Amino acid sequence: MNQEDSLITDTAYTESREIEHYTVSGIAINTFKFKEYPPKDTEMYLEYTDVDGEKNGAYQTKKIRIQDLGKEGKVTLLKEEKKKKNETYHPLTPRRWLALEIFRRMKHERVEEHPLRQLFWECTLRCNVRCRHCGSDCKSSPATPDMPLQDFLKVLDSIATHTNPHDVFVIISGGEPTVREDLETCGKEISRRGYPWGMVCNGLCLTRERLHNLIRSGMRSISISLDGLKDVHNWMRRHPESFDCAVNAIREITAIPELTFDVITCVPAVACHSCRL
Repeated sequence: MNQEDSLITDTAYTESREIEHYTVSGIAINTFKFKEYPPKDTEMYLEYTDVDGEKNGAYQTKKIRIQDLGKEGKVTLLKEEKKKKNETYHPLTPRRWLALEIFRRMKHERVEEHPLRQLFWECTLRCNVRCRHCGSDCKSSPATPDMPLQDFLKVLDSIATHTNPHDVFVIISGGEPTVREDLETCGKEISRRGYPWGMVCNGLCLTRERLHNLIRSGMRSISISLDGLKDVHNWMRRHPESFDCAVNAIREITAIPELTFDVITCVPAVACHSCRL
């Protein structure tokens, strides 16, 4: 069937092909109406994508038997909106329809998959520094106790029912994770369930012994915070030993080739003033 057989209003078709009888495929934007109704000598169908019937992130494909449309042979596939004054409407071309269809399918696949790749665990609100830029509720002695390890393990076990643990990287943060006395136990249990893990740390309590204990507990990566030279960093962290401890931690970490690491830096305005260009 070609477009000359009917009155087409704001309708775009990608192709016309024979399926059982005759079927027209495409997105119908507004109204489809035959000049002569009902069509003679054959059964005809309209197959279209209902752009007003999105469900679960996907448009619904529908098929209508032309002879079942009613006395007028007319079907409205999308509520007609009142056009603004002097507004010109341009129907979809096949190329535009194809682009929209590709986008729709990609969106649907992302909604369907949406794979979990990183999981952050704020394991404590306790912290041994008082950073000026911290947006958390961390305190040296917060009213909120640490999250029990068993509670977090229940979360990991529930995730493992529908996701491969090896594909999800657990990042332990806080507060300051190293203030937890059971941090090594936490790491061992996370690793035992198949999850790779790492942590974000300020380096204040990260001795060589503690670092190697964490690695033996399965730690794969670590991030250390360093915000500038000594005066700036200690001012930023409000701790006189913070810079030396962070630098020592970085030295220990870089001596372990198999450990992935990075340094997180927040540059305050005072650091810019101290630099001479």
